[in-house]
Amino acid sequence: MIKILEKLFFKKRFILKWIPDNYSNQIYCKGYKINVLQSLSDIDDLVSKDTIFFERNRSFLKNLYNVEWRLFTIAEEGKSELAGYYYALLGNNKPISHDNFIIMPDDALMCRAFIYPKYRNKGLYKTLIKYSHIYLSKEHRKNIYTIVEKSNKASLKANLDSGLENDKTNYLIKIFGINILSIFYQSSRLKLLILGKLFQNRIIFKT
Repeated sequence: MIKILEKLFFKKRFILKWIPDNYSNQIYCKGYKINVLQSLSDIDDLVSKDTIFFERNRSFLKNLYNVEWRLFTIAEEGKSELAGYYYALLGNNKPISHDNFIIMPDDALMCRAFIYPKYRNKGLYKTLIKYSHIYLSKEHRKNIYTIVEKSNKASLKANLDSGLENDKTNYLIKIFGINILSIFYQSSRLKLLILGKLFQNRIIFKT
């Protein structure tokens, strides 16, 4: 019943922020390599050979034409098939919006992490989290965020264990599954964002 209500009317999410001092030095899973892709031509090979990647990203890839981004992929050494991946959307000259969140210039939003089923429970997600955040920090990204739904306890734990902290809480208010209002709460500060193309995710209240 709660899941139905969340889907139709209400959803609670955590906006997590990378804290460099929190992560441990052990980053990599032995026997795996990470590549960083940053152009659509780099993804062509994945789209043509990996049906799972294609099906999961077909509608999302069109969002990459007008923004700067990175795609972190992980695979076993000596193998071409993917074990997992993680996107970063980068704010540059002006703020951009994704998943009802505004990415400010010089910030980054991590999104769409996926570990292929047979590679799960090996620590690869944590490896991707730490590697990508360190990489983006070296690119001088001021703030690096990720959004985790309250119900996704495994992802929340992995991110917190990997050096992220809860920066703010986000409540999505819906009308029969359509997001209309996004409420951000952070240490007694409140921001209301009205959603949709008509309003261009406009801030209507801020303290």
